[in-house]
Amino acid sequence: MVVAMLAPVIASAEPRRAVTHGDRRIDREIGDGNGWVDDLELAVARASWDVYRTTGMNIRPRLAYLKTVGGYETRDRYGPRVYIARAERPETVAFTVFHEAGHVAYRHDLYANSQANELWADEYAGRIAAAAGADIRIGVADYLLRGDALHGSGKKRAAVLLMGYLRNRGRLPAEWKDRLRTAQR
Repeated sequence: MVVAMLAPVIASAEPRRAVTHGDRRIDREIGDGNGWVDDLELAVARASWDVYRTTGMNIRPRLAYLKTVGGYETRDRYGPRVYIARAERPETVAFTVFHEAGHVAYRHDLYANSQANELWADEYAGRIAAAAGADIRIGVADYLLRGDALHGSGKKRAAVLLMGYLRNRGRLPAEWKDRLRTAQR
């Protein structure tokens, strides 16, 4: 089921030369400055633009070699900075960027890590996904596969993501509406 939902959006991982001004900027600010851009760097740039376009927040994402999949947010003298793991997949990285934007919006850097903070960031990710027009099926499938002690179970995270999506007037995919109608009978 999960594979069928992700199949249409799987991107190729072939890097290409950063030739245009936009590609060079993505390579310098998000990537590793090696003169090449890959699909993950471009996906993070698109997601970051969606965050800026829908919320006005400049989260300044950067890809990093983290020990865990996902990301974390911090602040420096220029404002918030979001780090995203290079182990993320281009087709699902937008939801990680949206989640980290939730931490920035709620200023979770001022508080100790807690499951409540993580779930609030998931809810915020759902709201940004709805505003940006992201395919919620990809986010729910990705969240169902993830879960840990800090973030909560995959089912709980997926439910909270979907709740945020619906709160911001996100539209359910047609096949989900059909399943809900069938289940209610």
